[in-house]
Formats: sequence, C-alpha cells, structure tokens
Amino acid sequence: MVRAILGVIGGYIAMAVIVIAAFSIAFLVIGPDSAYRPGVFEVTPLWIGIMFGVGLVAAIVGGLVCALIATRGSKAPIALCVLVAILGSFSAVGAMTKEDPGPRAGDIEVFEAASKAKQPVWVAWSHPVVGIIGVLIGARLRGSGTGEPSAP
Repeated sequence: MVRAILGVIGGYIAMAVIVIAAFSIAFLVIGPDSAYRPGVFEVTPLWIGIMFGVGLVAAIVGGLVCALIATRGSKAPIALCVLVAILGSFSAVGAMTKEDPGPRAGDIEVFEAASKAKQPVWVAWSHPVVGIIGVLIGARLRGSGTGEPSAP
C-alpha cells in the first residue's frame, strides 16, 4: 500500500516537473508572439500542439514512474489516472471561468504568461483525457496497472 501511494506521488511529481520544465523551455524558444495571438493571451494552434505533446509525454513518464515504484500488478496507475482526472477537471473548470486577462503588450515572463494564458474550453477538457491515456501507456510499458504482465 505504501509503495502504491509513493508511486502515485512519484508519478505525479514526474509529470509536474516535465510539464513545468518543457513549457518553460518551449516558451523561451518560440517566444510569446508564437505562443499567443497578437496582442492577447489567447494561445495559438502551435502552442496547443505543444501542450498536447508535452502533456502526453509527461503522462507517459508519470505512468511509468508510478508503475516502477509501485509493486507489479498494483492499481497505483489507476489511482494516478483518477488523480489526473480530478485535478484536470478542476483545471478545466478554472479555464472556463477565467476572466479575460486584458491585452498583451511587450515582453512577458514565463510564469506571467502561464497565469494569463487563455485556451479554448475543448482544449482544457482534453488535457485530462490525454493525461489518462498517457499514464496508462506509461504503466503498460512497465507491465503494471492493468493486471497483465508486460511482454518479454
């Protein structure tokens, strides 16, 4: 039981670290003018693609880390999926109720940009789904979480 809890925590921390690092690097590389539409904080299709790619990779790594820490055959990856669904749903509701941050002018810092970013509602609700799929893929790489052993 302790290893399962540690697996969920470890998997979630791995996901968070990857997301924060990758988004920070991506924002610095492409810049605010490629991440946002001109003069506003509405994300571009490029940034939406980056969000989905980073989210999927982070979830796969998180699922793998979770499965590696937990005992083989543990349901810890399923618990991580539930956590991703709950926190992702809270985030999506937050995105739906987010007030307009106003116009975007000049250079902005990474964390200011992240706090003011506006994404389409369908994108916000897709993230938990992508996260769940990624966690299950990562757990499957270890052969845990589904009750089935991995292929030799």
